[in-house]
Amino acid sequence: MVYSTDGKAYHIQVAAGEIGRYVILPGDPGRCASIAKYFDDPVLIADNREFVTYTGYLDGEKVSVTSTGIGGPSAAIAMEELVECGADTFIRVGTCGGMELTVKGGDIVVATGAVRMEGTSKEYAPIEFPAVPDFHVTNALASAAKELGCTFHTGVVQSKDSFYGQHSPEIKPVSYELQNKWEAWLRLGCLASEMESAALFIVANYLRVRCGAAFLALGNQERAKRGMDNPLIYDTDMAVRVGIRAIRQLIREDHRKQAYDLYKKGGIAMSIPTPHNAAQKGDIARRVLMPGDPLRAKYIAETYLEAPVCFNTVRNMLGYTGTYHGQELSVMGAGMGMPSMGIYSYELFHFYDVDEIIRIGSAGALQDHVNVRDVVLAIGACTDSSYAHQYCLPGTFAPTADYGLLDKAVKKAHELKIPVHVGNVLSSDLFYNEDPAAAPAWRSMGVLCTEMECAALYMNAARAGKKALGILTISDHIFKKEALSAQERQTSFSQMMEIALGI
Repeated sequence: MVYSTDGKAYHIQVAAGEIGRYVILPGDPGRCASIAKYFDDPVLIADNREFVTYTGYLDGEKVSVTSTGIGGPSAAIAMEELVECGADTFIRVGTCGGMELTVKGGDIVVATGAVRMEGTSKEYAPIEFPAVPDFHVTNALASAAKELGCTFHTGVVQSKDSFYGQHSPEIKPVSYELQNKWEAWLRLGCLASEMESAALFIVANYLRVRCGAAFLALGNQERAKRGMDNPLIYDTDMAVRVGIRAIRQLIREDHRKQAYDLYKKGGIAMSIPTPHNAAQKGDIARRVLMPGDPLRAKYIAETYLEAPVCFNTVRNMLGYTGTYHGQELSVMGAGMGMPSMGIYSYELFHFYDVDEIIRIGSAGALQDHVNVRDVVLAIGACTDSSYAHQYCLPGTFAPTADYGLLDKAVKKAHELKIPVHVGNVLSSDLFYNEDPAAAPAWRSMGVLCTEMECAALYMNAARAGKKALGILTISDHIFKKEALSAQERQTSFSQMMEIALGI
């Protein structure tokens, strides 16, 4: 580090390891202590010149707050040195003066870009290069502001070097330039004026790190000029809360991405929640019923379970846990097709300690003795999919149901006097098949019906050493051209449910 003699950055007096990768950047050193109160176990790391640094934790991740002082030059210094010390994600939290008439004192402004009317950024990039924040950080800030219920705006801000060039431009020697450009920014819809964003955005782009900015609007001089209501608000707490909430969101997203990347590279256990499931450990029962349609999962939970609690809404793939006759039971959508079933059943087996998955769904009959509304227990699942290719087997794998679950299902069906068909089904990747010979070929092999998920479920269960069974209601007949309506498909499966719940 330049001018460093003790391993600490020269200006901020911080060493590598003393800060987190996530840093909040206020201008005022006096705000650092109040921001650090939102951290777990905050510690004062350094206090030098305008640069005060505290480090603590949010959701188990080390985070820091470092003041930058006023203006682009010191803000750029702070970012450069913080990056050298290991930081890679920055949120500028400060104040601004409103410009657009819709921006009032007390509102939050989330910057989507910054006018480069300052000097620092010009020493990093030609003026043609735009000063824009990181997309993900900006989205996190906007999402945080929305969740907190505050009035907020997203758009371009103006960054300048002279505070009084904004507030008394008419007496400056270059008033002609200051006033004309101010009018231009107003006509272009610039939301607010501040002093650091452009420099920070440019430096962040140069250093390949992430940066975003959220501001409290202190007031709006343009509203005052027009005699409009112009409240003056100096409490920056809401802007700080927006920044804190945004960092928490980024931490969650980063953890998921890191875990998923590691998983893809080496099969390393994924963090909880997963990219597809918001549930925590313990939220999901050992046994899970899995319809394909998430709305069917909702219907089952609300119809059959006692005190169901929703544990997942990610991608609208609804999941619920409740009790049935005193036993904990979960129900979750699997989506359509083997790729989707493959993802959700894999995560349930490997990351949520699920022992049994019972697929409940619809199927198209292939045999004449199998009729619409009949129930089929899938003892095995033929497939036209390449799902088994991932296992690098020296032959063909036969996906089969767990015999114990199958035996219980057969006995429960007999007890309930529900006639069932037990045999092979076809798990196909194709709902619409251009080959007219495909269905007759499977029919000739005695396959009872066709569906789209059982084979992947059975393979995942086999690989994980877990149990799986497919219970299917016939919704249509391939050869007789009979079919249930979409509404009937969702609700006319009571016999299938009685068997599944009774196992």
